[in-house]
Amino acid sequence: MGKILRTNAGKTVIWIIGNALFGLAPYLFMKLINFIAVNPNSTHDIQHFINDGSVLFVCSALMGSVVIDTLIDKHQYDNLVTFALIMSPFAVLFLLLTVYLLVVFKAVNDHYFSSNSWLYYFTIGFSIVYCTLAKYNLFKREVKNE
Repeated sequence: MGKILRTNAGKTVIWIIGNALFGLAPYLFMKLINFIAVNPNSTHDIQHFINDGSVLFVCSALMGSVVIDTLIDKHQYDNLVTFALIMSPFAVLFLLLTVYLLVVFKAVNDHYFSSNSWLYYFTIGFSIVYCTLAKYNLFKREVKNE
């Protein structure tokens, strides 16, 4: 049992880190170049990348990937679990898109997409928790079905 637990947890961590690194590769590349070049102009580019919501939309894409994996899974969940697994990422995506539209149309300040905003911390935190729990559950189910 302990070995399966570690294996599923290991798969989950590898899945999250691998997908996050791949999705955030442009951001990480910009940070590396900024560090190497010590170019103050690139700091502005990095902040622009963050303010455009790129990091938040990567989190959304990770959650979307888990939703697709859940839909492909043949296991029948309870109605409440199905609702939580499938609808909660859509609720976060709806929130992101709504705030983004409000920022674009200047109805709210673009601070909502900065790296210090509540939306930034909420989206990253929620996506980490959601992806960790949902992928762990899917990997655990995969082992049971073998």
